[in-house]
Amino acid sequence: MSLSLTVCTAAKDNKVQTSAMHCVINGKLNRDTKATMAYLMCIDGRKLVATDSAAVKDGKFVLVTDVGVPVERAISFKGMEKVTPVTVFLDADALTLEQDKDNGEFIVKGSDTNEAFGRLKRTIAPMEKAMVAAIVRYKDTSRSEEDRTKAEKDYNEAEAKMTEVMLECLKENAGNILGFTLLSECYYNMEGAMVEHYLKQIPETFRNPISGWCAMWKMTRNAWSAPTTMTWNSRRQAAKRKNCPNTSRKVN
Repeated sequence: MSLSLTVCTAAKDNKVQTSAMHCVINGKLNRDTKATMAYLMCIDGRKLVATDSAAVKDGKFVLVTDVGVPVERAISFKGMEKVTPVTVFLDADALTLEQDKDNGEFIVKGSDTNEAFGRLKRTIAPMEKAMVAAIVRYKDTSRSEEDRTKAEKDYNEAEAKMTEVMLECLKENAGNILGFTLLSECYYNMEGAMVEHYLKQIPETFRNPISGWCAMWKMTRNAWSAPTTMTWNSRRQAAKRKNCPNTSRKVN
């Protein structure tokens, strides 16, 4: 899909960070925000754990953290618990997070990967919306069997389009943290040989427990061994049974 190439390609001169970084995130929310605290979160098993925090004053905050390698994190807010945590890639010394005053969308800038991810999210949003609508239609037992079958077809078509866009984005970003993250999301929709092909392109700097490399490798081994007759969802769940220890620290 040509659109995805335009949407997801990071600048070719964007070099992968290979050393420890002192990352500063300057945030600016709408002035009428109810947020009082901002939290930088990491994934610990199936939950998010705060590693750093900052007070929100007049809609502004500054999060400061140190990381050894580029990593994926999330930012959540006290007072805005119903808002989905914002994905951010810590791969630059200075990042900004701003909330659009019209639609409330959060935009992360400061590195090519964060901006490419933002474009990707906006591209696949209609597909995700179509998938949700199809699920609602399918679960409505008052609808005819024909309509529910059509809903299932619509869901599969929307999912296929979204997967195609994400895989193209992965292809263009295999050498950075965005590509590493997309691989963890898309591997269950790929043949084992293709997964291993992209794994070999992962920079050495990501090949450590902190970035999730160990878990990724185990997922791939399991994906290779999963019977081809299994559904993609079953293959994905089977591949996620093993994880690496998390080395994050908690905020007191």
